[in-house]
Amino acid sequence: MPWKETKITVAALEEGGRIEELRVWGDQDQEILGNIYLGQVERVQSFMNCAFVHIDKATSCYMDLADQDVAYLPHMTEKKALNSMTELVVQVTKEAGRKKNPRVSAGFSLHSPHMVLSRSLKQEIGISRKLNDLQRNRLKLLSGNFSLPEYTSLIFRTSAAKATDEQLIKEYTGLRERYLRILHLADTRPVFSLLEQAESGSLGMLREMSGTPVTVRTDLAEIAQEVTDAFSRGILSEKDVTISLYEDALLPLYKLYRLETILSESLQEKVWLKSGGFLVIQQTDAFVAIDVNSGKYSSKRQPQEIYKKVNREAAEEIVHQLRLRNLSGMILVDFINMKEKTDQEELLTYLSNLSVQDPVELAVIDMTALGIVEMTRKKARKPLAEQLRVL
Repeated sequence: MPWKETKITVAALEEGGRIEELRVWGDQDQEILGNIYLGQVERVQSFMNCAFVHIDKATSCYMDLADQDVAYLPHMTEKKALNSMTELVVQVTKEAGRKKNPRVSAGFSLHSPHMVLSRSLKQEIGISRKLNDLQRNRLKLLSGNFSLPEYTSLIFRTSAAKATDEQLIKEYTGLRERYLRILHLADTRPVFSLLEQAESGSLGMLREMSGTPVTVRTDLAEIAQEVTDAFSRGILSEKDVTISLYEDALLPLYKLYRLETILSESLQEKVWLKSGGFLVIQQTDAFVAIDVNSGKYSSKRQPQEIYKKVNREAAEEIVHQLRLRNLSGMILVDFINMKEKTDQEELLTYLSNLSVQDPVELAVIDMTALGIVEMTRKKARKPLAEQLRVL
């Protein structure tokens, strides 16, 4: 779809008739999130408990020094402490922020629809705690046939309970082959080599929803083909994903879902509430600031009752906007002041219950003495505004 005279691809997640999540890519975008590289240590900062690792000549990434215990060092027959010029296999786990380096981990992970194979000190097999005893016992028995490579662990996802033994064996065999191939490439390729390319943004989005039935509509034949190929490669499950190609030339898909309007609104600071109140959302270098205003809201009720209603509506919209805009880090919300302690506690409880709906870890911390609600949201990808290159 067009965006400011630049062709971009948009992936939108619709739930309950509303767009809840957006991801965008330009023709020239080269995302590195999830990529696995043969990196090289630039320097070790012991006082910060970290190392800075180059994945190419220009890109320096932050790595927790604890990762050195699990790091794969090509050609090394014994474990050694990291130092400048050490080569090691790393995976990008967080994209760069406006003033922060990308983050990498030596404990890289490989995903399939029903399991995850990771580089790990503990050579063990884990099973989702959401499964019942019968399901867990079945997977535990099956895993007895799996021979884990050294320094790896395996986790069965919740969705593994619905897969057949044959499917799971095939998936594990594929993960094991991919893992060994990465180590072989690390031993034979020059430093800064890309050892494995992460799946595209659309496939990554679908994989994150693994185990949940999803219907995909796309007007791009290459995306439809990519998803179909992912079925045969074991990256996606045909039981979970239904794909169809949208071909109505009179009504483009992005117009059908009002994506231009939603993208434009997601970049604006002011967000109107149905009650007539509004939010002001501002991204700073240190945190996200959200101010709640009663605006045009009017009612015959007492002011405190009005404030309770607007604050509850604002809480719902805040959780939605954080996910839609992919805002993360420290979030400070200035709700309309409520005098009663019980009203404040009720609002925090309501906000906490709403935060569970976000697939990304979103936590409500507390309310300060000045009435500011503190929240945090885990960061992985760039905020939507940065994806659109407007900041």
